[in-house]
Amino acid sequence: AHTAWASLHSEPKENVGSRARDHLANERTFLAWLRTAISAVGLGLAMAKFSDGSSEALAGGMLFIILGVSFLVYSCIRYLQVLFLLESGYFEPNKFGIIILTVFCAGACALALVLAAAS
Repeated sequence: AHTAWASLHSEPKENVGSRARDHLANERTFLAWLRTAISAVGLGLAMAKFSDGSSEALAGGMLFIILGVSFLVYSCIRYLQVLFLLESGYFEPNKFGIIILTVFCAGACALALVLAAAS
């Protein structure tokens, strides 16, 4: 039976492009995720530092720190996964990871709005 979840899994495809170009693109993508992770952690630290004892601001700061660490872990795993696939001559689109990150970020934003409204 074909389900929506089954369509998220992608079979590796043969990589016929430039190998160096693909590896450099993978590294650029990792560095972009790294910058995003550092920004999220920095924002979280700033929120926590300037919270003036507000539990909502402290919780929001912790939320962004967790989000940044999650970005860092995800980007490292994805970088290594793509590296392995490129070395083996294949590439697998990452549908499931994109959906998980989107849901996680939307949840973090919703929680931040709730915390902001509560203060």
